[in-house]
Amino acid sequence: MGRRKIDIELVEDPNRRQITFSKRRTGVDAVVTKFLNQQNNPNETESGSSSKVVNVNKINKQLGNLTKQVSKEENKRTMLDKTAKEITSSKKLSELKKAYATFVKLKKSIDAHVRDVEIAETLIEFSKKPIDRVKRRVSGKKIRN
Repeated sequence: MGRRKIDIELVEDPNRRQITFSKRRTGVDAVVTKFLNQQNNPNETESGSSSKVVNVNKINKQLGNLTKQVSKEENKRTMLDKTAKEITSSKKLSELKKAYATFVKLKKSIDAHVRDVEIAETLIEFSKKPIDRVKRRVSGKKIRN
């Protein structure tokens, strides 16, 4: 039949309405896809099937790159696992206990230092308040408690 101009009106039969809507939607989707592809690749004047081939090639290239990255990371992991096993197997239990005791002492000294710093900060804050009060007394303002 070809293309012809039809009046836009409500299709009474629900089955025909669904079919008409589906045909129009696929047509609109095709036009939208065409314009979106032109925005993404303005210099390309290829047909739809060849652009799909280009997209597949891009995706395959990305897949290859990701596969290489995964294999590199797996190699790193195996090397790190080997190194960790060597470190833990070379240490004896007594050496590990000594290292643990050293870490516990270090943690205690760090905690004590943190407490000292917190106390010093608190003392500095308290020392600022009396100075403010002295300044107010000198200026003649009353101090409210």
